[in-house]
Amino acid sequence: VSKRNDLPKSKVYFSGLNRYAEPSIRKIFTNTINVLHRELMVIGSVAVGGVFVASGYMDGIVATHNKPWDTLPIAFAVEEAGGKVTDIKGKKHSIKSENCVLSNGLIHDELIRILSS
Repeated sequence: VSKRNDLPKSKVYFSGLNRYAEPSIRKIFTNTINVLHRELMVIGSVAVGGVFVASGYMDGIVATHNKPWDTLPIAFAVEEAGGKVTDIKGKKHSIKSENCVLSNGLIHDELIRILSS
């Protein structure tokens, strides 16, 4: 994972924009883009984004509306690399989680705070 600890300078992916019309997803995306206007990127695959986080290329990914088979394997890889994985509310990611936040761990708490505001 990367060593960047300044969220506004971090590179964060957002996955799940196919559901952008839903008010809850629009709020999450809007809150995040207001802080990360420079480096917020959209990707269609939580697996690819998770590999980027685990390798240190990216600092985090916010993934919405995924199935457990999409998120659990990559969550394991991110945690093994030293990162942190929770749901959008900051609770432990599990097989029942509908969304997840994967990060280098250093920006995680601040990212969760922004997502929840």
